[in-house]
This record gives sequence, structure tokens and C-alpha cells, in this order.
Amino acid sequence: MNNSEESASAGRVMDAIEFRRPDRLPRWDNFILEDSWSKQFVQRWQQWKGLSQDAKPSDHYDIDISVSMADEGPFFQRRGLVKREGDYEIYRGDWGNLTRQRPGAFFAEPIQNILDNATDLDRLEFDPVSDEGRYIQYVQNVESERNAGRLSFTKIGGIYCRSQFMRREDLLLMDMATDEGFARALFARVAEHLTQIAINSLDRTDS
Repeated sequence: MNNSEESASAGRVMDAIEFRRPDRLPRWDNFILEDSWSKQFVQRWQQWKGLSQDAKPSDHYDIDISVSMADEGPFFQRRGLVKREGDYEIYRGDWGNLTRQRPGAFFAEPIQNILDNATDLDRLEFDPVSDEGRYIQYVQNVESERNAGRLSFTKIGGIYCRSQFMRREDLLLMDMATDEGFARALFARVAEHLTQIAINSLDRTDS
């Protein structure tokens, strides 16, 4: 696929969305090249197909749609390595949680959720949604996908999924059954945060 085909992909996708018959079914697959495990898959795919190291599945299979997202974590400025304990690294994620992981391992062990104590919700200060650092890689990804001829859609996370990043899932389910006021307050705050992330993203890319 090349730049001249961008309008073909866009037209194909919009035909499908608007219930017109496209020339073929729009194609989408999620090849996250920044992820180390996806990189290994792509490398094996290149070897299996006998292709060069710069070959991409999304180009090879004429993928029409891409999905890009900004850094939506409320605490993205504070993420990173906290300390090392023997063979483990203690890491704080952009949703505020602490995990323990061996370097190079796929899974991490949760240690602490930022909302283990529900009363902390009102005291949490989210990093600004307008921080340009959230959108640098996102804007680059959108431009790259458009240059490759794909129609780029902007994504934000779901309210429940992102809320359980902050409040452990079993606790959140119990909250929904026994503390509706807290659950609603958490969902409302996460929803407002994600909405502003979406607005700021669209302002930068119109995608």
C-alpha cells in the first residue's frame, strides 16, 4: 500500500460504516510493533515469508484500518522504575499501580493498586490532559499510518477497564454491589479524564 491508496482505504471503510457495499471488506489487524512480543512475531513472520527486515504485515496484507491512542494514564509523568529488589524490578505504571517483574519477563506481579483504599479517590491528582508529552508518539503514529495509506482511528480505553486498573477488579466488583456511590464517583472521574484525552487527541490529528 502507498500514499496514493489512502483515499481508497478511507472510502472503503466509510462505505462499510455507512452501509454501502465496499469494493471489498476493509481489513484490520493489530500489529503492535512497539511491543517486544509482537516484534518477535514479526521477525518470525519475516523469516517464514522470506521477506526483508523492514517488511510489515500491515503493508503486506493491505490493512486498511489502524488504531492509535495517546498516553491516557492519569499518572503518566510518574511512571517508571521505582527500585530493584534482588532479581526483580519494582515499576510504577501510568495508572499509578506498583508491579514486580523480572527483567524480560512477560508477566508482572501486582503489588499495590493506587486505590486499594477507596477513600483516596478525592485526594488523587491526575497529571494534566493537555501535557504535550501524552501526544508526541500518538501524533507520529497517526502520521505514519496515514502516510502508509491506512485510515487511522483514535482510541481511548473503556471506563470499566481503566477503573479496574486503579481499583483492583475484585474490589471494584464488590464496590458496584455494595458501594454504588463510590463506584459512580470513580467511573465519573475516569470518564471525564478519558473524554478530555479524546478531545485533546482529536484536536491534534482530526482522526
